[in-house]
Amino acid sequence: MVEWLEILQIALSIVSAISAGKAAQKWYEASNIKLPPHTGDSWNGQGPFTDALAKQSKMYATAAIWATVSAGFQTLAISAWIVYALLVRHGY
Repeated sequence: MVEWLEILQIALSIVSAISAGKAAQKWYEASNIKLPPHTGDSWNGQGPFTDALAKQSKMYATAAIWATVSAGFQTLAISAWIVYALLVRHGY
């Protein structure tokens, strides 16, 4: 019984690490978007500055989602470790 918990913990940690990597990638990509001068936009807020800002905002939101997924899987991995420790302590 304990062996599958160890495998589960490792798998959850791997998924967490991959998700954290995707979050870092998206944050890096978003930070490299060049924002043009605001003066190029029209009076109603349409133009290259607004478009670039919207693209950057979506990338930051995607990065936050990946970070949330990573934290969730890391929480599950830690929970699996706690269950594993309790089972070993009680001789299972």
